[in-house]
Amino acid sequence: MTLTDSGKDWLARNAGVNNCFASSSVSYKDLEGNEHTGSTTDVAAMLVVAALLGYPYTTKEIVNGKSYEDFKSANGGYDLEIDDVGTVYEEQKKPYCAVVATPTLTPMPTETPTPTVTPVPNAEVCAYVESAGKGNLTGEHVLAIFYKYRGWDEEAEAKRLAIPEDKRPASIPYPTSGDQILGVFYYYKGWYREGDAKIGCGWSE
Repeated sequence: MTLTDSGKDWLARNAGVNNCFASSSVSYKDLEGNEHTGSTTDVAAMLVVAALLGYPYTTKEIVNGKSYEDFKSANGGYDLEIDDVGTVYEEQKKPYCAVVATPTLTPMPTETPTPTVTPVPNAEVCAYVESAGKGNLTGEHVLAIFYKYRGWDEEAEAKRLAIPEDKRPASIPYPTSGDQILGVFYYYKGWYREGDAKIGCGWSE
């Protein structure tokens, strides 16, 4: 993992409440500029998506007028990774609060390897996105399957229930892979060719 103390302080100040990680009331934007209200973890997940997509998404405003590049600079030049969102989620429970003194840029300890799991067939992920229909996926679809991927069942279900009923999937596929998550995100963005390359639902045809 590559989330430093300075990076956590940046999140607490820019994506928290009263300089502390928060489970709600954090205003942020997705990469299309749409405004949302959620948790510090939601912001961290959006930062990871920006990192995965690269420039120009790393320069788009996400929270408090700041972009992924602003976060990376505060994080000692380290990129935020998917597993780091788990750290944010755990620290949010405490909650973590920014220190007053200027912190030393210290990398987090090496991550503990996680067991290898076999993801569900892509057909199950396709059924998930097709429940909304082409062009109708929402940010909640992306976060719900991402949170389920992380094993955060309650948060995933909350995002699923936030989806309008006519677009809401009956369940969330699990376990999934990073490519399947990215495929859902690409479909959400309308990048059907890239989505098909990841999970092959045929939306680019």
